[in-house]
Amino acid sequence: MFELIKISIRQRRTALVAYSLGGLAMIWLYVSIFPSMQAQIGDYTKLIESMPKGLMKAFGAATVTNNFEGLIGTKLFGFIWPLIMLFMTVSFSCSAIAGEIEKTTMGLWLSSPISRLKIYWSKYFAVLIALAIFMVLTVLAVLPMAGLYNIDVSSKHIFLLSIVGGLFALAIIGVTFLVSSLFSEKSRVYAALGGGLVIMYAINLLAALSDKFADLKYLSFFYYYNSDALLSGGSINRASLLVFGLTALIGTVAGAIVFRRRDISI
Repeated sequence: MFELIKISIRQRRTALVAYSLGGLAMIWLYVSIFPSMQAQIGDYTKLIESMPKGLMKAFGAATVTNNFEGLIGTKLFGFIWPLIMLFMTVSFSCSAIAGEIEKTTMGLWLSSPISRLKIYWSKYFAVLIALAIFMVLTVLAVLPMAGLYNIDVSSKHIFLLSIVGGLFALAIIGVTFLVSSLFSEKSRVYAALGGGLVIMYAINLLAALSDKFADLKYLSFFYYYNSDALLSGGSINRASLLVFGLTALIGTVAGAIVFRRRDISI
C-alpha cells in the first residue's frame, strides 16, 4: 500500500509544487508589503467606512485593523488561500478516482492483486500527504516568514487557522472522493462540486447582506471557515469542527463504500 501511495504522490508532484509555491509566494508578498500597508491604514479605514456595512461584512472586511494577523485574515486567508486550497483539493481528489476511470488507467490498479479498498485508501492518503505539505508551506510558513521581517504574529492563532483550514480541506476532499466515486468523468465531478461551492458562497454572501436571510449562513461551508476571527481574536467556532469533521468522515467512508461496490468499465 505504501508503494501505491508513493505512485499517487509522484503523479501529482508537479501540481503540488506549483500550488505550494504559489501559496508561499503570496505569504511572502503580504509579509513584505505589510509596513507600507500599515502606513496607509488610515486611507483604508476611510474607504471601508464609506461603503455599506453589509457588503464589507460579506467580504470579511467589516472591521479594520493595523494588526498583521487581522490584515492577512481578511485579505490572504479570507479569500486567496481558500481559493487555492479548493482548486488543489478538488483537482487532486477528482483525478484520484474519476480521472483514473476516465483515462482507463484505473484498470491497471484494479488488475493488481490488492483489494479495491486498498486502492481507494492509498489514493486518499496520498491526497492527505499532499494536503499536509501544502498546509505547512502555505499556513505554518507564516511564522518563520514573519520572523524574518520582525513582524509580531501569534503562533497560537496560526495553529488554530491551520486546524480549521485543514478540516475545511478534509471536508472538501471527503465530498470530492464521494462524488468522484459516483462518476466516471472529471467534468461531471467538477460541475457538481463547482456548482455546490458557488451556491454555498452565494448563500454566505446573501446571509451577510440581508438580515432576512441571515439563518441561511448555516448552510454554507464558508460561514464555518472564519479566518478573520481566528487570526484577530484567536476564537474558534466549535460548530466548524463538528461540521467539517462530520462531512469529512461521512464523505470519505461513503466514497469508499461506493467505490468498492460500483461497476467500473476497464
